[in-house]
Amino acid sequence: MRRYDSHSLLSENSIASSRFDLSEGASYPEVIRQHQGSFGEIQLTVRYASLRNKLIVVVNSCRDIFRFGDNGTDSYVRLYFLPDQSWIHRKRTHVKKRTVNPFFDHKFEFDVSLEEAQNRKLDVSVKNGKMFHSRERKDIGMVMIELSQLDLVKGVTNWYELTLPGLKKHS
Repeated sequence: MRRYDSHSLLSENSIASSRFDLSEGASYPEVIRQHQGSFGEIQLTVRYASLRNKLIVVVNSCRDIFRFGDNGTDSYVRLYFLPDQSWIHRKRTHVKKRTVNPFFDHKFEFDVSLEEAQNRKLDVSVKNGKMFHSRERKDIGMVMIELSQLDLVKGVTNWYELTLPGLKKHS
């Protein structure tokens, strides 16, 4: 894992890229801006381990994610446990190459009380690991999960529809 010092442009005070307002002039690749269908789904398991005082998030898999080429997509999942948006709190999976149905089975743990976890959100993004131009956004799709809406003690496994904020659908 690479660490960034206070002199780096990517310091722990950086704002997550998915937080920018994309309502005008989004730099999504043209192929995504023209896409008419679904961007896919992500399956997550979220539960609270009471004995360990940890929130457990398992990124299980994705299905039917946006295809960037004939060989599929090189995808990974990035998440933030909001309101923590600093680089030091960013979590991500490994890249799964050339597939539109990647299987991750990657577990993340957050040291937090149940009460605090219930007042927070998960910001989950599926991203493309290989882009056509370096200035284009890597986002394939995102979902924001309100943890107050889940039974964290029992635990839940759900599929979530991926969307892209600020991207206007063509009719």
